[in-house]
Parts: sequence; C-alpha cells; structure tokens
Amino acid sequence: MRMRSLTVRLATRDLARAIAFYRDVLGFGVARAEESFAFVGAGDVELMFVHDPDANIPAVRGLVFVMQGVNELHARVAAEKIPVLWGPEVYDYGFREFSVADPDGNELIFSEPAE
Repeated sequence: MRMRSLTVRLATRDLARAIAFYRDVLGFGVARAEESFAFVGAGDVELMFVHDPDANIPAVRGLVFVMQGVNELHARVAAEKIPVLWGPEVYDYGFREFSVADPDGNELIFSEPAE
C-alpha cells in the first residue's frame, strides 16, 4: 500500500470566513469554492472545509504544518493582528514553532527545523 496525499476535512460554521482567513492571512490558494464546501492549499498541503452550522468545533486538537519561513509567516500573522497562542520559539527538539487558532478554534502549529 502506498499513500499519495492527505486532505484534511474540517467543519466550519462560516465558510466565507474560513476561506478568507486561510487565503488572506496564511496565504493559501483557493482551489475550489462552492456553496457548502471549499478546498484551499499551500505547497503539498490541502484542506477541505465543509459548511456545518451545527458542528462541534474545533474538531481537531491541532494541525502541524512543517514548512520553511516560520518567522516570515509569524510576521504576516502579527501584522493582521491575529492572536498568537505561543511562540515563535526554538524548542529543545530542534524546531522553531508558533501557534494560532483559526476562526473555528482549530489550533494551527507552524514548524520548521531550526538552523
């Protein structure tokens, strides 16, 4: 068996708000947006949002995005006045990380190997 990709499916109470956050704040591209769902992506990462006004949100404890440019993304998030939950900091396991919550309360962790 060989897995080829992973798309994380998240519920959102406000689809337009979720799209705007991931596109405008985090720099994701919008691959497809319909009335009840949307796909956004950056690099090899793809997320699917499904509109569900009654969803139990947040649905996940956290998503970890391994990337390059953590400090640059942190600066972009700070410029948008998005509250940072923790970081950026280099942790004892050798990664620079910071965390924010998306509009539905899902914790997003941005991580890169420290130099």
